[in-house]
Amino acid sequence: MPVSHPPRHPSIDPTRPSPTGSFAVRVVRAGGTETRIGPIDDLALADRIQDFLARQTHSTRPDAYGCTATVYPYDWQHQHLPLVPTEPGELREVLDDPEQGIGGLFPDVWDRMCAQLPYPDARNAFDQAMDMPRSSTGGLAARPGVHAAPGRKAGGTASIELTLADGTKARWTMPSTDPRLDQVERLLGSPDTLIP
Repeated sequence: MPVSHPPRHPSIDPTRPSPTGSFAVRVVRAGGTETRIGPIDDLALADRIQDFLARQTHSTRPDAYGCTATVYPYDWQHQHLPLVPTEPGELREVLDDPEQGIGGLFPDVWDRMCAQLPYPDARNAFDQAMDMPRSSTGGLAARPGVHAAPGRKAGGTASIELTLADGTKARWTMPSTDPRLDQVERLLGSPDTLIP
């Protein structure tokens, strides 16, 4: 008699067994905690994901700095994060997930997207998913009809400037109502100085 499995949430439940010959990527953070990603049926894709995530070892992001990433045969006995879905509705669900969404522990969904897809494809998938209704707000769209957060002027422009330890500076501008601004603030924390 076949065993029936309860429905699973693609972003948090353990991945079911996969056919022999699949691969996975194991990311170990400097503190020893790990995340496994798989199953990955294509060794070239597993290598690309491993290479991208391993290069984050020099990141200024505390949870990525010092990480290692290795490819190994997929072992269904361990919990794995699946490959990031590219269908906008499914991706929106993962983006809203508090554990692996944007700002979650490395590698969050954005890290995994950039590892899995060429950057233009990752950016396009992200933008399409952001146009989908938020799964945690009762179906409100992430972009259409977005209202300015308190203290932000509708139609205004937000300017973000980062200064790295070596003195290098970078600046970005975006509409003040862009929901990604909230994600940037969540990642970086409160600014040292608020400029009216």
